[in-house]
Amino acid sequence: MDYRTDILDGRFEFKKTGFFYELYPLAWVYLTVSFVVCFALWLFLSVYVLKISTAESGNFFVLLCEIIMSAVIVILFMFLRNIIAKGRKWQYDANGRYMRIFSDKKQYNYSYTSVKLVEFQPLKFCLKQIGFKVTVYTNSSIDTFNYIEPRKCMMFSPTDTPFNILENPPAPFDKNSDNTIT
Repeated sequence: MDYRTDILDGRFEFKKTGFFYELYPLAWVYLTVSFVVCFALWLFLSVYVLKISTAESGNFFVLLCEIIMSAVIVILFMFLRNIIAKGRKWQYDANGRYMRIFSDKKQYNYSYTSVKLVEFQPLKFCLKQIGFKVTVYTNSSIDTFNYIEPRKCMMFSPTDTPFNILENPPAPFDKNSDNTIT
């Protein structure tokens, strides 16, 4: 369609774009490995500082080094935990006919007519609900996303997710009919 001859020019059609984060599939493994690495680093450095302390007689210096080293390793673990819990970034683009969900490596295109069901299950991480495990059933595939809610959001429901667009698609806009509000 030539945009110069189209009177409405697509301006009154439904359009929504945005992004969301998905929890890594192996987040528990990444978290466990980062904890073990930080603990091993702390243990190695503690033994190293104790070896130095036997050569010198300054007990206050040893205690200060242990406290600073422990604090740095705890901060390092919390930093790694936040990176792991943030997850992978996805973007979405929806209009009146279809919704496209994409990241750096994958892309999903959903036509509203091909979506059979969108299922939401609570997603928990460290015993706290952080989002929903969303399963999208289509005519040809079953796709699962571990959707993470934004951290600022205290109470959330499936209607607050971008997948609500797939569950409740927008009404198509008919350019030929008189869509005036009466």
